[in-house]
Amino acid sequence: MPKYSIVVPLHNEQENVTDLYDRLKAVMEAAGETFEIVLVDDGSSDATGDLIDDLEREDDHLVVVHLSRNFGHQAAVSAGIDRARGVCIVIDNDADNLYITVTAKALNPKARIITRAGQSRYAQAMRNSGADEVIIPEYEGGLMTGRMIAKFYPDSHPNLE
Repeated sequence: MPKYSIVVPLHNEQENVTDLYDRLKAVMEAAGETFEIVLVDDGSSDATGDLIDDLEREDDHLVVVHLSRNFGHQAAVSAGIDRARGVCIVIDNDADNLYITVTAKALNPKARIITRAGQSRYAQAMRNSGADEVIIPEYEGGLMTGRMIAKFYPDSHPNLE
C-alpha cells in the first residue's frame, strides 16, 4: 500500500496533464516513499482521458478514474479520495482547498489538515477554518507536493528543501 496518494481532478486538461504527471512522478520518486498518483477525469470532452489511460498502461504508480460525464469538481475530488489508499494530498485551487479543509474538520475534528494556498490572502482563511499547516508554494504541482512531504516528513528525503 502506498504511503501517499496524490489526487488530481482533471477536466479538459489535455495540454497540461502529461507535464503535471511527469513533475509529480519525479518529485515523488525523489522523496523515496511509496506513492500513487490518482488522476480523475471529470468527463473531459478533449483527449485528457486517452492521455491518462496511455500513462496508466506504462506506470503502476498511476490510478485513473473516469467519471461518465462532468459531475463537477467536488465529485471528482471525492472520487479520487475514494480510490486513494495512502495519505491524501489533493492538488487543487485555493477556494476548493478552503472548502475541503472545512469539510474534513467537520467530519473528523482530530484530522491533521495540511493544505496549500496559492495566495497569502487565502492562507489565513484556511488557518481560521482549521488547517494545521498552510504552505504557500513557489511553484505548482510536483514541487509543491515535494515541499509538503519534506516539511512534514523530513527524514523521508533530506534533499527536497
